[in-house]
Amino acid sequence: MVKSVLKRVKPKHGFAHFFHLGLVSIVPPLAYIFVRLDFFGLAVAIVLLSKWRMFAVQPRHWIAHVRTNAVDIIVSLSLVSFMIVSNGSSWPQLFWLLMFEVWLLIIKPGTSVLMVSIQALIAQCLGMVAVFLAYETAPNIVYVIFA
Repeated sequence: MVKSVLKRVKPKHGFAHFFHLGLVSIVPPLAYIFVRLDFFGLAVAIVLLSKWRMFAVQPRHWIAHVRTNAVDIIVSLSLVSFMIVSNGSSWPQLFWLLMFEVWLLIIKPGTSVLMVSIQALIAQCLGMVAVFLAYETAPNIVYVIFA
């Protein structure tokens, strides 16, 4: 299991590979800690700051990079919102932490047609559930805009 995770996470050269794996896997526990401390804005900020590489290029490429990373942003923010909604009980939050790690280390690095399709399905499902949970009493137009 660990060997298959190590093969999927890039870059694949020695120390850089393990350093990248460590950086990727530290985001969910940080988000969990901030949610447990009731710093919800910081948990969301950690997720968004982990996407800083999208803007490390010329501004003309920003829109393309945001579109490319939209699935990961949707899933990551949805999982953090699920942690926030289940505030008060640590077991559901630990479950969402584990799902966040599985997303980042196993599902997200996949590049085959099947894996990309699974990523899109997961993003669509989790994104819509997160919108419905976050805006329970919103008018229908809000749901249409987010969908």
